[in-house]
Amino acid sequence: MSIFDLVEEDIMGLSDEMLAALLGRLIEAEAAANRIPLGAITHGGHDNAPDQGIDARVSWSGAPERTDFFPRRTTVFQSKAETMSRKPLTDEMAPGGRPRPIFQELAKDDGAYVMFCGRDDCNDRMLRDRKGAMGLAVSTVVNAGRLDLDFYDASRIVRWVNTHTGVAACCATGSGDRFGAGARMHHGHVPTQAKNSHTLATRPSVPPSRLMRKHLR
Repeated sequence: MSIFDLVEEDIMGLSDEMLAALLGRLIEAEAAANRIPLGAITHGGHDNAPDQGIDARVSWSGAPERTDFFPRRTTVFQSKAETMSRKPLTDEMAPGGRPRPIFQELAKDDGAYVMFCGRDDCNDRMLRDRKGAMGLAVSTVVNAGRLDLDFYDASRIVRWVNTHTGVAACCATGSGDRFGAGARMHHGHVPTQAKNSHTLATRPSVPPSRLMRKHLR
């Protein structure tokens, strides 16, 4: 385990803005690790602009067919720093009972839709319940069976972060107690490196939101 490894609580404490910024960093790192052109990625935009259910998209041709965290060659992500149980999921994906247009587009392209949710930490039953709700929300889409729907909760997000050491290190050294020494003290254990490091263990507390905005750009 790296001293930069994060835990679920680190993800669950992020604001909407910071979670979306983390998503962008993860997508870029995943693309680079799999030799997918960075030009295949779109994310960001004005916080108040209507997103039509999309916070980020990656779309490429050729190899690879998929990666560990991109289920299909065309994958759309929606980032939410709130609990997303059945009703919020349905309301987000099919407002007023009508699936968003993005799902018809994705079904045509054999694409994937991932709900990137920082506030949920799901057991198996909770995860199956959420994915079932996602399927029902888009069941009226033509060729809905061609869609790949997934739900990344805090545990899956932190696993993704820790896969990319550079992203984990950026978070771990970039936001005070939560992403610094606190994230390293797994159940009271402080790694040797952290005990001897002013950066990780003894730096003064800094509000997470300020430094995360700086380091997750």
